[in-house]
Amino acid sequence: MDSGNRIPVLKLGHLLLVSIQVDMHDRMALALQEDLAKRIVETSARGVLIDISGLELVDSFIGRMLADIAAVARVLDAETVVVGGRELAILLVKNPAGANEVLRTLALEGGELDLFGVLNDRIADGRDVSWIWDADFEVLSGAVRRVTCAGTRAPEMALRLKYAGWPEELITVEPDVATSLDAAVAVAPGRLFALPTYTALLELRKLLADRGLAKEFWQ
Repeated sequence: MDSGNRIPVLKLGHLLLVSIQVDMHDRMALALQEDLAKRIVETSARGVLIDISGLELVDSFIGRMLADIAAVARVLDAETVVVGGRELAILLVKNPAGANEVLRTLALEGGELDLFGVLNDRIADGRDVSWIWDADFEVLSGAVRRVTCAGTRAPEMALRLKYAGWPEELITVEPDVATSLDAAVAVAPGRLFALPTYTALLELRKLLADRGLAKEFWQ
């Protein structure tokens, strides 16, 4: 898109400022989301301020756009824990919509990604994990260096990724969370992104807390 039709994203201390002064269309909104995601990564911003005071009307389209931007900001502000000298960024995935937010944002990272996917089917997660077939894993098919699949339904996650076009030789299956985490950390040259479902997140957090690397949720 022509830079003249893009909305500037300005850095203000530890924050990013976006001032929307014109009516927006779909392409402009999408460009803003992409620009903002890149700036959050580049600047490690702690928050985003969006000024819409110049708009005469805030309709449903603007509302949806602001919700999408908030979702991207939440993903990029993922909890990060240092494990074995590597940064482990934890991104909860529990349904197609949430997973797609994470996947689309990871696609903006650039370079090859190291991923640690943990899929459980316990009661709190829901026994039916067929939702993974509705998540758009295809967007990362050419952007992954290695992925380790863990959890009670690790084989199903690996199968889904194969059908999404992820090379089979890049996929490792190890259901045990502790063992698979250590394996994933050992081969990751840099940041490792963990994509756990709800109970997998609790299990991962407890593991990290037991190792003295993170606090329990209730602490």
